[in-house]
Amino acid sequence: MYCYFNNKIILESKASLNLRDLGVLRGFGVFDVLRTYNGKPFMLKEHFARLKNSAAILDLKLPILADEFEARIFRLLKKNKLKDAVVRSILTGGVTSDGINSKAGPSFSILLEPLPAMNKNLYKNGIKLITLDYLREFAQAKTTNYILAVLFQKKLKKEKVVEVLYVWQNKILECSTSNFFI
Repeated sequence: MYCYFNNKIILESKASLNLRDLGVLRGFGVFDVLRTYNGKPFMLKEHFARLKNSAAILDLKLPILADEFEARIFRLLKKNKLKDAVVRSILTGGVTSDGINSKAGPSFSILLEPLPAMNKNLYKNGIKLITLDYLREFAQAKTTNYILAVLFQKKLKKEKVVEVLYVWQNKILECSTSNFFI
């Protein structure tokens, strides 16, 4: 698969983060995930705005403009021969020598993967969903800190749960991998 990494479209296998990147050293970064329908990104402007907002909250400079972001996604869709895809954008804190202060700009990547096929029975019969009282740290930003969600995966598989709905103080916040609309 091809990806966009620090201003270049390259094979994913050729992309690498410096070990002194704050994303590696401190888990300092933001991301966003969207999907495409028949080669068209869903709610692209809203997803880009959320990524930009998340970056601003962590005082990271997003090194791409909205029109460039859109162009790169379309280029990656074509290069990877995908129409229905998951598009994941990741912005990390950049290279540092002291573990705190970034000496170089942030690292930015756009990764694509084929959209996993959903079993049609799930649409007819529904899925098993559980709720979890949990408020992410810096909940207003989509940070790369999803430690709880990753640790929770074994329990989900064991109980044959498809999705987690995070709630906090009787309010629905978000799902672990899905969007919900009311």
